[in-house]
Amino acid sequence: MNNYNELEVDYKEIKSGGSITHFEIFWSKGEVISAAGANQLNEIHKYFNAIMEDIFK
Repeated sequence: MNNYNELEVDYKEIKSGGSITHFEIFWSKGEVISAAGANQLNEIHKYFNAIMEDIFK
């Protein structure tokens, strides 16, 4: 899990003899983040405004 979303990803190495032949990948939603925090909303708003100012140039 990382700081930006609730996705959890893990993997398992599958070996044949001494060599890794492939990986199994597992994922789950983990703990659901209910809403963006105030700082995240401010950042999104800042980028949105910058894009809207530049979009018609």
